[in-house]
Amino acid sequence: PDPIGLRGGWNMYQYPLNPIQVIDPMGLDAIENMTSGGLIYAVSGVPGLIAANSITNSAYQFGYDMDAIVGGAHNGAADAMRHCYLMCRMTKTFGSTIADVIGKNHEAAGNRQGQPAKERIMDLKNNTVGIACGDFSAKCSDACIEKYNTGQLFGLDGIKADNPIKAKQGSSDASNY
Repeated sequence: PDPIGLRGGWNMYQYPLNPIQVIDPMGLDAIENMTSGGLIYAVSGVPGLIAANSITNSAYQFGYDMDAIVGGAHNGAADAMRHCYLMCRMTKTFGSTIADVIGKNHEAAGNRQGQPAKERIMDLKNNTVGIACGDFSAKCSDACIEKYNTGQLFGLDGIKADNPIKAKQGSSDASNY
């Protein structure tokens, strides 16, 4: 055994420099996690954290399904609808104030990793649309699809609904959300 790495083995008592990608070597995402996760935990406890995780997974699935219909998983129509849906569900579950904080902190974390300003602006605008949907709509998927169909969601250079979506289309069933 070489527990401290004197013979060239792994030193189990030090941090690796950056062993994998998509980590937070500066520790700055703790701010995002503490502000959003900590905020949810303070308000709703462990059940709230579980609900937030489930909502996030559902939003990603919604985005994948919309990508199959209209495309634009990154900075396009499907991405805009995913942001709308995520914030709508967060608003319904935790209220508009907490949803707004979660969305803004998430985008602030993206800024630290070199996210383009236009992308951040797009995401924040679509988050705002989603929060409004959460305050007034019965079903988030239908509300966000309607916002897309009426041209109220935002892309990097605007989104026009040249491919309107129905509640059920192809192999993707948006009515499941």
